[in-house]
Amino acid sequence: MLFRQAELNHSNSSSSSSPQDFVVPYGGDTTQIIIPRASVPLPTTPQDSALDSQLEGTKNSPPSTVKLQPLPSYEAHFPEPRSFLASSITQLSANVNSIDSPLEERIRIQSSNISNPTKSTVASSPPPHLEIRRLDAFDDVSSKRRPSPEYARIELPLKEIFFYQDYISQRFMDGRLLTDTIAALQRGDLSPHTLPAIQCLKYRGRWYGMGNRRLACYHHVYRDTPDKMIPVEALELPDDEGFNALGDGKQVRVGGGLRIVEVLEKAAFEKFTPAEQELNAEVAELRAVQVYKLQHCSLYQKI
Repeated sequence: MLFRQAELNHSNSSSSSSPQDFVVPYGGDTTQIIIPRASVPLPTTPQDSALDSQLEGTKNSPPSTVKLQPLPSYEAHFPEPRSFLASSITQLSANVNSIDSPLEERIRIQSSNISNPTKSTVASSPPPHLEIRRLDAFDDVSSKRRPSPEYARIELPLKEIFFYQDYISQRFMDGRLLTDTIAALQRGDLSPHTLPAIQCLKYRGRWYGMGNRRLACYHHVYRDTPDKMIPVEALELPDDEGFNALGDGKQVRVGGGLRIVEVLEKAAFEKFTPAEQELNAEVAELRAVQVYKLQHCSLYQKI
């Protein structure tokens, strides 16, 4: 239409009807584009014809007032921010969970087996050293359970129990720091006999403790009395079991760990409405996963 209007203006001002070149301003700039005038009529569309007839009819009429329609509301185009954020977090959580689904499935299976001791788990249970030891997450008497049939309840000197892991969380599952349990052991409010027994596996003459958080507390409190007797649930493994410890067993590093998600989730559920509790729990879980991954990236770079 711009070209046709320029052509119309030029034809009205020119005295010659032969094809000539005319100038069309480009974007209001001083730059001009010279376009050769076409020798054939430009193609028109029904919309162009209707617009031309409308312009002809209103050429001599007074200007009319144009009524503007109100714009659609913001809510019509964008969802409510909280629901949009919640749905995005839910989708992201599903993607994250899909990555760790084998581990979560093992945790679910082991949890159901512990809560239902009558269920047969001989065929589905992994080797003892690969089981997930949830008892390491607690330090109260109420969390004690009966020893597994394959374990023997004995006492071992603390100096003979080695760490199975090389890295542990600084908190138990209920959110308390290891330092709280250490202080209670030093005051005498707790003792190895009132806490759940540590499950230990003997492999090639060395005992490895599965409850490394409680074991770390014992090694710190009783470092001057290494012959302190510790109640354990013991199980000996054959030499061909393929057991591999995650460190030298003589020391363990204490850090934040992934269990911080339980701490944040517990704090989130103590406040706000149910919908806000769910949203805060999802945010806390995603944040804990990211912290966990960043920690591992940092450790990898240091190596």
